Amino acid sequence: MPKAIGLILAVLFAVAAAVLWTLFAQFGPTIKSAIETEGALATQTQVLVGRVELSPLTGVGVLDGLTLGNPAGFSSPYAMVVDRIALQLERGSLLGGGPIIVESATVIAPQITYTAKSPKATSNLETIKNTAQAYSATPAATRASSRARKLIIHELTVMGGSISLDIPLPGGALT
Repeated sequence: MPKAIGLILAVLFAVAAAVLWTLFAQFGPTIKSAIETEGALATQTQVLVGRVELSPLTGVGVLDGLTLGNPAGFSSPYAMVVDRIALQLERGSLLGGGPIIVESATVIAPQITYTAKSPKATSNLETIKNTAQAYSATPAATRASSRARKLIIHELTVMGGSISLDIPLPGGALT
């Protein structure tokens, strides 16, 4: 009898471990899909993510290859490309429906393209910001995806990176 109970417990433990492993393995692709879908809806641009890894046990994660496209009417292929974002999340905030708490986020090597048709015209980044603000002001129940959770970032660090300006100046090039 004790051997049977031990065997049953071992089998239950193995099944629970397999289920947890499957859930954790799906965590990254689920987050990747959510970022791409919600990001595209919020910004009305193409949002791509190369890879997401997140450990719900430690709260440590990385997001590799984030690309934010440009709105319609802007010629450069992207507004921003980020090689990597290193994250430390509050583990308890991952579960439930409340905001996800990011203790620290380190953005590594962002490449930002600021473009406008003239010095006084609305830029690509202003257009994206305005679109995202309008999207966030829309009641969640009327959005295409109302399951998005808020994100609170306590500490944000940007390392390296570059900014490209694409603004035609009146009268031609600078001398």
